[in-house]
Amino acid sequence: MKISITLRIRTSQPNNVAKIVNVDNINIPRGMEIKVEPTDDDLIVIVSMNIEKPSDILTLKNTADEIIQQINLIEKTLNKVR
Repeated sequence: MKISITLRIRTSQPNNVAKIVNVDNINIPRGMEIKVEPTDDDLIVIVSMNIEKPSDILTLKNTADEIIQQINLIEKTLNKVR
């Protein structure tokens, strides 16, 4: 079974945030896919994973949480650089 989580995050710099998030998406768990798509003022992140065992659902949730934390940190950093 495949489960996906879609995050829509409002950001003032969607293209810059997307580039940074994409660079960090290496060594992800087997069966997981992360797509990052900037729009005009949002960042759409889709995290999908093939669920083979119950703990995979927790892995998917934790990855989505980590991405949200990462985006918050990126936003704070970019706003300080402005």
